[in-house]
Amino acid sequence: MRALIKEPLTHMLIIGGALFILDTLVQEQSVDRNKIVITEDRIEHLSAVFSRRWQRAPSPVEVQQLVETYVREEILYREALNLGLDHNDTVIRRRLRMKIELAARDIADNFEPAESTLQQYMEQNGKDYQRQAHFSFRQLYFQTSNSQEDIKKVLIRLNQGLEDASAGDSSLLPNQINNKSSTRIDQLFGPGFSSQLTKSSQGNWFGPLKSAYGWHLVFVDDYEPSSAAKFSEVRTQVLRDWQLNRRKAQLEQQYQQYRENYTVRIDAPSL
Repeated sequence: MRALIKEPLTHMLIIGGALFILDTLVQEQSVDRNKIVITEDRIEHLSAVFSRRWQRAPSPVEVQQLVETYVREEILYREALNLGLDHNDTVIRRRLRMKIELAARDIADNFEPAESTLQQYMEQNGKDYQRQAHFSFRQLYFQTSNSQEDIKKVLIRLNQGLEDASAGDSSLLPNQINNKSSTRIDQLFGPGFSSQLTKSSQGNWFGPLKSAYGWHLVFVDDYEPSSAAKFSEVRTQVLRDWQLNRRKAQLEQQYQQYRENYTVRIDAPSL
């Protein structure tokens, strides 16, 4: 037996047998990689996507075309992977990152929190759910070429009832503003204009106030200061914000779990 083991022919047979087994395994794996199975569930999914897009069920011919399109896409996808076309591709990297983030978003969005949870979130972030201040006022516009001293003289006469309220220069701005929020007023007159209105006293003309267009004298008829919104008024916004916050937390937790599995080496000395 020992003599047989030492024979070169025996060594060749053992090596040949091992190579045969290895080649068989590789071929079987290659066959599996080159096999595309279109299941009934896959066909139903393709048909459902078609129905949502075209608002009707696909015909038998269209189903066959859907399957052929899927097979073509799958074959080209696998060949692209075999060629390594997915490596060092920024677009693909970002697309895959987007998909994993979308998965986390779906988990957060499909979870319906209790009302008490949303109310608590609203209380913790109360500044984000304030009802804006609202104003009703009249305004007279003066071009920047007018001196403030001249405008103040008009102001004095207005408050004495001696000047017609139509005084001022013509403009496309409305002379009367009714129950508009501070955001809307700033959109009309420029940033910060609404904050100047809070300094005026009701019952008198006030100014001059600076806008993005020039100077203004204003008469505030009504002013509702900013106040905390009721939960029923902003529940939809609270739910959206809560889901966004939960989504970010899940993504960060998921990333940290993945991060523990990697060792990162940065060769740049400045980083």
